[in-house]
Amino acid sequence: MEELNKANENLSKLEDKDVRIVYLPPMTVAAAYATGEGCEGKANDMIAQFVKESGLLKIKPDARSFGFDCFKGAAVIGEPSHVYEAWVSIPDDIEISAPLVKRTFDGGLYAVHVLRTWDFDDWRLLKEWVNASE
Repeated sequence: MEELNKANENLSKLEDKDVRIVYLPPMTVAAAYATGEGCEGKANDMIAQFVKESGLLKIKPDARSFGFDCFKGAAVIGEPSHVYEAWVSIPDDIEISAPLVKRTFDGGLYAVHVLRTWDFDDWRLLKEWVNASE
């Protein structure tokens, strides 16, 4: 049993080959913010509507989208978000109307890991990898 537990522990850790370090350049984004039940879908729907109505992908075919839980308290992995923000990169000179807001993202280096079949426990594994990494 001890050998099985050790093997499981090794399989439950991310290795360097499972994580990429990527550089995201500075960019201007249109941001949608939503709270409450279904907030992730609400924020993403606002961004999708903006992209469609503005013709953004014709203006900026390299647009990137991001979304993240932005609750200030301790998040429980695997539980639905209660505060969510979604972004899409935009040209600096494009006009944004409410409820979206224009933000400037400074860019930087980020650790990236692909979720395996939407296993949200992978976020815990990524956090452990980051904390153990130089």
